[in-house]
Amino acid sequence: MSSHHYGINNPTFLDIGSNIGWFSMILAKHGFEVISFEASKSNGLLFRGLSDKEKKCYLISDDQNLGDGIIKCYKQNQENFAPSGYKIREHIDLVRLDDYVQQDIFLLKIDVEGFEPYVLDGATLLFKHYKVNFLMTEIAVAMMQENNKDPLKYIESLLDLGFECSSIDFTGPYLDFKKHFKTKNFNLLDLGLGAFVTAVVVK
Repeated sequence: MSSHHYGINNPTFLDIGSNIGWFSMILAKHGFEVISFEASKSNGLLFRGLSDKEKKCYLISDDQNLGDGIIKCYKQNQENFAPSGYKIREHIDLVRLDDYVQQDIFLLKIDVEGFEPYVLDGATLLFKHYKVNFLMTEIAVAMMQENNKDPLKYIESLLDLGFECSSIDFTGPYLDFKKHFKTKNFNLLDLGLGAFVTAVVVK
């Protein structure tokens, strides 16, 4: 996945859900310009989360894994909605990616605990007017469903953008989602994708 193979001398890595910044630091070390978004203030990066529209939400996590935050949004403040063992860590503002990024992206990573479809919905102008060469995304089935999003429709949105999906590597083998979308009772497990996997998407 060398950027030089694509004639790109100063590639940009867009890290959405950077957590403590592990991916960001590795790519920066290899000469990438890095743009990081992280909803958790304790992780010390850009104190914004991304969604399809501006809204105010909560960041919750359990006591055993404080850095792995989950975003919950409600129309009204509800301080007691966190599941057992989870606590509200922060109140955060969600914004659209299109309002912050207007440039070509060599590698885009999205890992936001089930909010990936909302991030994609807030990046329509990015994909319309700029080039994204590679995209990595987590597909956490249960978390997406809890956030009222269908993981299959999320994958279908990636296909509509011209990407091909692989659970192995940027070079494939690529998964034939279009064939499986026609199958009744299709499940991501049919393609070897479990509840918590990182799908690699190549355009």
